[in-house]
Amino acid sequence: MSCESNFINDIFGIIGDSTFCAFLFKTFQPLGVIGNIFTISLVEMVAMPAGFIGLLALPFGHDGLVWQFMGYGVTMMLSLSHYVADLPFSSVVVSVVSVPTLLFVNAGMIWIFLWSTSLRWIGLFPIMMGGVLALITHHPDLYIARDGASVAARGDDGRLHIMGRGVNEFTITQWLAADGDARSAQDTSVKQGPLCSSSGCVMNGLAHEKIVLGLERDDLEEDCKLASVLITPFYVPCDCNEAFVIDRDVVNHYGAVALYRHNNAKAAC
Repeated sequence: MSCESNFINDIFGIIGDSTFCAFLFKTFQPLGVIGNIFTISLVEMVAMPAGFIGLLALPFGHDGLVWQFMGYGVTMMLSLSHYVADLPFSSVVVSVVSVPTLLFVNAGMIWIFLWSTSLRWIGLFPIMMGGVLALITHHPDLYIARDGASVAARGDDGRLHIMGRGVNEFTITQWLAADGDARSAQDTSVKQGPLCSSSGCVMNGLAHEKIVLGLERDDLEEDCKLASVLITPFYVPCDCNEAFVIDRDVVNHYGAVALYRHNNAKAAC
């Protein structure tokens, strides 16, 4: 195999790795190849040879300087890694990568790796198809915790806003990452927007509908009259017909729920 083929395989291998990283961790590292060039070189030329020599010198008690030299190599490797990680755009938050996107992209990668002739470029078509699927993937407008007591809802500004009780920073981070939102769980804007009290929260959705989180059983009748979408950890009355309802019956059956916007959706009891 020629050096050109090896280089092409390396480039597409990095793209494939980045796709899995985006799928699993919701991040993409466009500068990862730069970090790999320097850190892998230090590992192969400094750290690993020093470790091997250190093991040989260990029985004779002359390994101290070798481990010290190895430590310098590891320190340089970590310093370079931190330097690349601190560069602008070294890590980009991306939204959820769907399974079809992952399959199309990696099917194209496998095809490119298997062929060394011009037929390999046919693999670009499924890769491009995966890219198109990634661009048109719809994001949920509501993420509802498995207890029904906390919600991430898309507001009229197009961003997610958190409301409710008992939600932890890990869950908020996962909701934001799934939406491709680079804000941290500590960002004050994450919880701005909803109007909350001890009995629940209300906010305007993307289409200015009323999203209500009912946290008091006695107030559910009023919540039903106010809400276009009602989320509650309790069972709602069966005469709550005007709102689209996610209540205890739903979360007990499905667990955590993600809702997408459909104009034809109707509530059912």
